[in-house]
Amino acid sequence: MEAIQVSGLCELHAGGGQRLMVVSFNVNLWYSTGDLAWIITAGSFVWLMIPGVGFFYSGLSRQKSALSVILLSFISLSVVTFQVHPFVQSF
Repeated sequence: MEAIQVSGLCELHAGGGQRLMVVSFNVNLWYSTGDLAWIITAGSFVWLMIPGVGFFYSGLSRQKSALSVILLSFISLSVVTFQVHPFVQSF
């Protein structure tokens, strides 16, 4: 279990000076298994939705550029997928 300590200054009522206050709490208590299951489910729905948006946009474009619009959707899906991993691991 990893605990985070948050430091801050609080005022003393009697002396009028300031004292350092340290509060520690467990970060893992915020997430339950239901929360994580919903995040995974919502992420998979978004993964399915992005190519659908590409097909929708290709229907709105000219016929000769429809394949490149679909390809652009799949490329953006892969780029964002690989960019999220280092961002999440940095925290």
